[in-house]
Amino acid sequence: MSNSLTEHDRVQAVAFVDQAVGMGVLPTFVFNSAVTAATASEVLAVLQFGSKPIAVMSMSPVVAKTLAASLTSRIAEYEKKTGMVVPTIDQIASR
Repeated sequence: MSNSLTEHDRVQAVAFVDQAVGMGVLPTFVFNSAVTAATASEVLAVLQFGSKPIAVMSMSPVVAKTLAASLTSRIAEYEKKTGMVVPTIDQIASR
């Protein structure tokens, strides 16, 4: 998903997410931290709830970079709409 979505693309993306979530058959993982690692051919993210690992995401470096860019863009949109700056876990921990 591109960082700069047109309004049409944004509507389609929201509809896709709504449909995927509404199917009720896809696993949903609620997590509050992640540990990442990379090899020459994949990027791994171990999702955790508290200190308990609950899922592993494995993706190519291209998908990982695209996902990171998309998430960064979505957070920027959220911050713009709410006027709030979302801190990272590292920023919270260093306070």
